[in-house]
Amino acid sequence: MKGTTLSRKSFYVYFSDRYELLEQLFGDVRRRLDAANRLFLAGGDLLADGRAAMIAVAEVAREAGAPMRALFEASAHDERAERLWRQFNEPVVAAFAMKLAQEVEAGRIARLRDVRGVARALVGMDLFILFDQVIGNESADIAALVDNLTEVWAGVLRPPDP
Repeated sequence: MKGTTLSRKSFYVYFSDRYELLEQLFGDVRRRLDAANRLFLAGGDLLADGRAAMIAVAEVAREAGAPMRALFEASAHDERAERLWRQFNEPVVAAFAMKLAQEVEAGRIARLRDVRGVARALVGMDLFILFDQVIGNESADIAALVDNLTEVWAGVLRPPDP
């Protein structure tokens, strides 16, 4: 509120607390990330569509990722921030797990012992790279970073042995 012309009381006219503000802020980011992730989730070529999705997600992160990283970091110390982070991240993990399960069932990727665990690990890896290399770094080579991520995804999502 220090950076605005409004009083602290004005904040509470619009939001009950800072978490409600965060929910509002993350609504737009969530929609943009969901649109990017749909490139992977609705596509037919896991690696090509996954690469396109990761590039789109990285562009969103470059523009609007700092609050997302801050929420993740706060989630380790604040119960409500942790809940908000889970509400933000868990739908992504669940959607990716469902996509991987469909691909396993269709025989297009090798069996995975723990589909949800693999989805969580891959999404977590992507987030770490975004948080570490892209957010706050205007000179980040997104294409090169995504190539590296795609190589890891390819190793995990290999076709089944004939």
